[in-house]
Amino acid sequence: MIANNIFNILSDFPKHERYDLSSQISCCSLSIPSNIVEKSTRINKSFSNFIDYPLGFSFELIIQLIVAKRKKHITEKHITEKHLIK
Repeated sequence: MIANNIFNILSDFPKHERYDLSSQISCCSLSIPSNIVEKSTRINKSFSNFIDYPLGFSFELIIQLIVAKRKKHITEKHITEKHLIK
């Protein structure tokens, strides 16, 4: 699961990022599967409505991982080995 992979790499983030970037990354990684599960329980299961929120969170997560890479908190190896961005 993406959230587990994210939590593994966040443990290596510098302490000064714990409440900023790493917190945002953590929230997004949990929001993707959480929203999929929550939306799948709805009576009206229109696929486009069902996937909108998790898709939005996935785009946010991609940007946040790019920022983390540019700040040298993670490497390309983190991203490819953990299959965080394809």
